[in-house]
Amino acid sequence: MARGSKSNAARKVETPVVSAPSFPTTDSLVASGFNTKSARIRELARLGMSKGDIARQETNGLYQHVYNVLKRPLKKPAVAAPQASETAGDETDSNA
Repeated sequence: MARGSKSNAARKVETPVVSAPSFPTTDSLVASGFNTKSARIRELARLGMSKGDIARQETNGLYQHVYNVLKRPLKKPAVAAPQASETAGDETDSNA
């Protein structure tokens, strides 16, 4: 019998199969309101998709475009909903 053959068989451990996270497709992102390529790139990055995978899915492999979109800040910020303090004055105004 070969030296150590029993211990090697006992050490064999099966590794669990881990599935990759599923990310939305381009069509589902467009349906969700992300109409521009840059918006889709930012959303996929926010969800944790790698730049390389985003480049393959959204830009046919143009990694530099993905990098540039994620590097540069938005030119105009997203419009936020009005705060409660801004609308509170409308409810208490009863001069009629």
